[in-house]
Amino acid sequence: MSSDFEAIFFGVEAFCSEAEARSCEIEAFYSDFEALSSDFEAIFFGVEAFCSEAEARSCEIEAFYSGFEALSSDFKAIFFGVAAICFELETR
Repeated sequence: MSSDFEAIFFGVEAFCSEAEARSCEIEAFYSDFEALSSDFEAIFFGVEAFCSEAEARSCEIEAFYSGFEALSSDFKAIFFGVAAICFELETR
């Protein structure tokens, strides 16, 4: 009977050791997962900052293009003005 209890005791002790080892593995996995989560969070904020910068650059390019388009219209008006003056001078 004593050996039965001893066997049960060692069985329970082995089970507890195994459970503790599994607990440590789960804790290590959780720590790794937490670190990975932080990495992904940093990547997300980096991508978000990049997109904001790209959007700002896009607005700057759009403003430059609008300015260039307006300047082009001004030059076109000047060209037609000069052409009209030349035509007027030719017809006199």
